[in-house]
Amino acid sequence: MFLLPVGASSQCEAVSNAFGAIGYAVEQLGPDDLPAVTLRRPYDPLVLLLGPGGLQQDPLLRLLATRNKNPSFLVIEGSDARLDESIFRLGHDFVYWPCQREELALRMARLISHRPAPPAADPGIAEEFVAFNLVGQSEKFLNLLARIKKIAQCDAPVLLEGQTGTGKELAARAIHYLSDRRDFPFIPINCGALPDSLIENELFGHAKGAYTDAGQAQTGVVEQAQGGTLFLDEVDALTQKAQVTLLRFLQDQRYRPLGERVLKEADVRIIAVSNRPLEELVTQGLFRQDLLFRLNVLNASLPPLRERGDDAVILAREFMRRLRIRYDQPDKILHPSTLRWIRRYDWPGNVRELENFIHREFLLSEGRYLYAQPPDPARRERRRARPDRRRQVSFDLGFADAKGEVITNFEKTYLCWLMEECGGNVTLAAMRAGKERRAIGKLLKKHGIDKKKYHRAG
Repeated sequence: MFLLPVGASSQCEAVSNAFGAIGYAVEQLGPDDLPAVTLRRPYDPLVLLLGPGGLQQDPLLRLLATRNKNPSFLVIEGSDARLDESIFRLGHDFVYWPCQREELALRMARLISHRPAPPAADPGIAEEFVAFNLVGQSEKFLNLLARIKKIAQCDAPVLLEGQTGTGKELAARAIHYLSDRRDFPFIPINCGALPDSLIENELFGHAKGAYTDAGQAQTGVVEQAQGGTLFLDEVDALTQKAQVTLLRFLQDQRYRPLGERVLKEADVRIIAVSNRPLEELVTQGLFRQDLLFRLNVLNASLPPLRERGDDAVILAREFMRRLRIRYDQPDKILHPSTLRWIRRYDWPGNVRELENFIHREFLLSEGRYLYAQPPDPARRERRRARPDRRRQVSFDLGFADAKGEVITNFEKTYLCWLMEECGGNVTLAAMRAGKERRAIGKLLKKHGIDKKKYHRAG
């Protein structure tokens, strides 16, 4: 919320503290700041703290109130202030100061509950993003595109969060190519594939002779992205050591390649992507809060496909159009029954799952219509239950313990896959694995895997 003292008001600090105590972030303005702020964030509550003379002293405020540029006013009137009655004709609220914090909280809650919702983004904005493979027309998606466009105009670190397959890398590329850095490289790096022993080498590179096998110098991804964007994919998978290394670099964008003595300065924009909410990982002690603060300057959350209305159908048709061109085949039509379940299905794999599904069915379907059946929900649930292969081992352990953890995770992942492929048939699984049936049975018992869950009907 914004606090604007009108006239000299000695209560400004006390009012700011009162709002802070009830959970509002207060940004104090001067009259010269008001026009720019109301254009940039027009739907944030504006609190007017009246001093002597009230609103009559400030023509700019009267103009804003008359035109209703900012829909949410709370007027706090001191004992020596004169209140302009025109403010009530606009449907806003007021309170006398001093007052209880509970009274402030009640007035603000009432004000916010009655303010209009921000307008939806212009549907025409979708056309600008087709080139970036970002396709859709739902309100949530259009609002996301509008936010991406605004973020691209700034040059601060960006954090993109959302489920797997929602298009976070596409959004990151759109931010890059809509920004002033578009003529410089966009360099992606998968943080989940960075072992602790190579993190500094991958990020910063090394000089010739920096270590035994360093026969020649190598540039790191930071230098490769100079002037452009460094895209940190799966930043939630960074180990603790890698988080410290990245945090040190983000503090001043200075780094030293391995084997060199001179610090280098980088000019890169950081766009980080996480499949899991980083704030939850901070709470669990898995992610550093100071690193989150460095990354989360600008942010956007990509909605899952199931929350985007008919976008699944729009995307399906767009994928079919591209496939027709790619494979030089006659166009196909989604059968009405297929359209119905595309709309109903929850798409846990989001856009990526939909794209892979349409790709497969387009190639396999015969005739003019594309028929498809919903995926087997039981099979999907079994796949969800498989162990996550990312962050499978902590390298902070000793060699023997780390090796044992890797073997345990491999055995469990392999057995789940084996049971899935063999329909829970232990004899067939043993033949496929090249082991005795009794050995497979012992491993299933060891890892608590119930073969009955994988039995196929019929």
